Amino acid sequence: MIWDMVEIAACIVETVLIVDFLGKYLGYKDKTKVWLKCLIFFVLEMINLLVLSEIIQSEIVSSVVLIAISLGYSCVFLKGSIFEKIFIVFFNIVMILVVNTLVLTLFGGALDADLDELAMMRNSARVMILVTTKFLYFLCTRLMLKVKRGDSYSLSSKEWLSVLGIFALTLLVGVMMFEAVWKKEYNEYVLSVLAVGLILINVITYMLLRKLSRDNAQKTEMAMLQLQVSEQKERMKEIDIMYNEILQIRHDIRKCINSAAVLLQQKKYSEAEKYLGELSTEKLGTVKEYYVMKSGVVSAVINSKLSECKRNNIRLDTEVSDCTDGFPEMEISILLSNLFDNAIESCMKLNDGRYLSLRINEHMGYVSILMKNSCSGGKLLLKTTKADKKNHGFGIKTICEIAEKYNGIHNFNVAGNEFIADIWLKKQ
Repeated sequence: MIWDMVEIAACIVETVLIVDFLGKYLGYKDKTKVWLKCLIFFVLEMINLLVLSEIIQSEIVSSVVLIAISLGYSCVFLKGSIFEKIFIVFFNIVMILVVNTLVLTLFGGALDADLDELAMMRNSARVMILVTTKFLYFLCTRLMLKVKRGDSYSLSSKEWLSVLGIFALTLLVGVMMFEAVWKKEYNEYVLSVLAVGLILINVITYMLLRKLSRDNAQKTEMAMLQLQVSEQKERMKEIDIMYNEILQIRHDIRKCINSAAVLLQQKKYSEAEKYLGELSTEKLGTVKEYYVMKSGVVSAVINSKLSECKRNNIRLDTEVSDCTDGFPEMEISILLSNLFDNAIESCMKLNDGRYLSLRINEHMGYVSILMKNSCSGGKLLLKTTKADKKNHGFGIKTICEIAEKYNGIHNFNVAGNEFIADIWLKKQ
């Protein structure tokens, strides 16, 4: 009875290590009730280890079930792309199989015993095997977490498929090795060489994965920097236009004040009132939509974009609260610039009926940015339609990355002839 408890305890430790590793490596989408999510994984895996493994005595089936449980758990509760989730699940299974195979082979050679004898042992050697396998697996997972250090992978679909193909192959070989050990159909020397080879292949593949990710991230960052420089040039042009408009207004105001003074001196009060009313509407109306924010950069972006909308006869409906403090002004300005640019570009494709609606408010610890604009309708398309795809198409991606960085959400939708961008950022 006591040895059954030892085996169950080993299963519990391994399951806890697995769910802890997956959660820390990928991170939870929602950090509420993490204990309940972990409990769901724990119960399913314990059923796999203690029930299914007794019914179907096959390491392959047990590994497949663990993969299914891990993938399902990752897709429902954890963050990251589907490729990254598949990768880490495969890598985790490979680690477990390689560690178990190496430890069993070493202990089998040292004790001159086969796998069945090692499994049936009820002595200190069996305890040492269980402790060693779990401890080595723990060290491997901690090393993986330390190496990752919050990095995110930036790979193309083809690169992900290549990496996952390598890990799937090593997983298959690892399972076959473990089956061979279990059925006593192995040569210790060949098995040791294969195990070391698998470890090297996975380590090298993981290093290549990180290098590819860094290279791709640098390329993306460079493209985004080029895009930002281009946007800053456009901002400077818009600021120059605004400055020239102000100079023109200043010049015209002097003349208008003199004219109004003459009318008042002539006691033509009704004409003076009419004249000043026209002055307020025609000369000063261009600034009535402007917003003054705590951040000068954010103010400049909003004001310049609203001016651009006016110049292009885009009807505006705006309600902006100054609630973006606490976020880096450059990131907020880039997010707003991309939203405005996409909306203005969409409006400019229409001959009439152009409009843009912007709402920026704070709700329950989140900053809500809701932008709606007229569009030609049709299917939602988030990829660039410009010919220069190399230097365009980062707008939506940048918006999504900023939203995810601040534990927010991003939703893009087309309803009739209206495009809706709904962004929520959690305040720090």
